Amino acid sequence: MLDQHDPSAIEPLEQETVPFHSESIIAVRLPDDRICVVLRWVCESLSLKPTSQVQRIQRTAAIANELVRVRVLTSGGKQTMPAITLRGFPVWILGINPNEVKDEHLKEMIIAYQVEAVDVLYNHFSKRRLALPESQAIVPSELVRPVEPTPDSSHDEWIVYHQQMTRWHQQLQDIEIKVQQVEQRQGNIETRVGSLEKIVGSILPHVGKLSTAHRATAQKMVNEISRISGAKHQYIWGDLKDAFHVPSYTDIPDEKWAEVQKWLQQRLDSAKQGKGIKQQPSLFDTTEDN
Repeated sequence: MLDQHDPSAIEPLEQETVPFHSESIIAVRLPDDRICVVLRWVCESLSLKPTSQVQRIQRTAAIANELVRVRVLTSGGKQTMPAITLRGFPVWILGINPNEVKDEHLKEMIIAYQVEAVDVLYNHFSKRRLALPESQAIVPSELVRPVEPTPDSSHDEWIVYHQQMTRWHQQLQDIEIKVQQVEQRQGNIETRVGSLEKIVGSILPHVGKLSTAHRATAQKMVNEISRISGAKHQYIWGDLKDAFHVPSYTDIPDEKWAEVQKWLQQRLDSAKQGKGIKQQPSLFDTTEDN
């Protein structure tokens, strides 16, 4: 039964199960020709919670608009599920750090999705669009020019012949239109594939860093530390970026915000206790027993 709970959900033109390593990717093509990956099965194959990943995409301004809800055919009927377009997919999947995964198989699958998945999906849908069924083939096998009657044929035979010629020319015209449509669609696909690296390159520098809200909170905490301890802002920021091994504090991944907040709170507590910023050890400082 068609899921009617979300009127904004999009009914795709195609739904495909695309083999990918030991898994399968469920992808759809929308009426505007965008290709989308249904998140549920990718998340399951990588042991990720779909709800958490949807929230992460929604928090990432650069790809939030690439998240759509589509009607997907399942064994239990059609269901509305979140999906991400191939424009947003690389940015989302590259935000998953394989080095944080202990399971070697999962780590290999994450890397495979990051490196191969977009090309696999583009190639699959490109071939699907070009492999038209016989009823839609560019040159139908039954398209044969009518045979002209002999000069002494009856009027009825000549009428039938001209009717057949009219249909034959109409079929030729339809073929020319189909050829133009296929060439145009193929050109659109090639353009999208060619521009994918540029799109990802323009988006990646803005993805994964501290959110605007977290930067604002960090600035307030640094201001408070400076006010209480007398330490200059630049030294506090310098210690923070050194602790997290980044060129600028804004380059710290937003996923590490809890650690950043803990680091700043330790400095603030130390300042309030009158110990000063430099006396407080970093969150990442380690000591060795001698």
